[in-house]
Amino acid sequence: MEGFEIMLSLLRRPVWLAASVALAATVGTPAMADPVAGPHVQAYGWGVDYNGQVGDGTREERHVPAPIGPDNVVQVATGYSNTAVVRADGTVWAWGYNANGTLGTGSTDLFAQPAPVPGLTGVAHLSAGFGFMLALATPSTVDTPDLATGSIGGGGPPPPHPNV
Repeated sequence: MEGFEIMLSLLRRPVWLAASVALAATVGTPAMADPVAGPHVQAYGWGVDYNGQVGDGTREERHVPAPIGPDNVVQVATGYSNTAVVRADGTVWAWGYNANGTLGTGSTDLFAQPAPVPGLTGVAHLSAGFGFMLALATPSTVDTPDLATGSIGGGGPPPPHPNV
């Protein structure tokens, strides 16, 4: 954890690590297996939950891990008071703090339990930060009408890059 502690000290401001989310694989009966994902994988959440970032449907502190949906999760990404997961089918589900549309649900409503991110499929990797999320997906699987106007980073000419 030394690198993590150094990074936090470089920020020179308080950092609030809000919640923990983990994955656990449960290998059981064939009924629990998914032909794509393999064994059933369950996400668990616990910790501070002021903005619903734990994902259990409440906004109450969790002192022990609690199962959260959806099922067949292959990746978890946590940002500032929000969480998102990628399912084995390549869909993304997100919850928690959403004041700036961070969750990608089309609103700025807070979600205390997982909500699907519309128009986003074929996701291979997800990352979250302070007020934003990024996804790597097969381009033909993402429904992004704003890309045509260049308003969210696509469709227009690339900005000039200074020589480095």
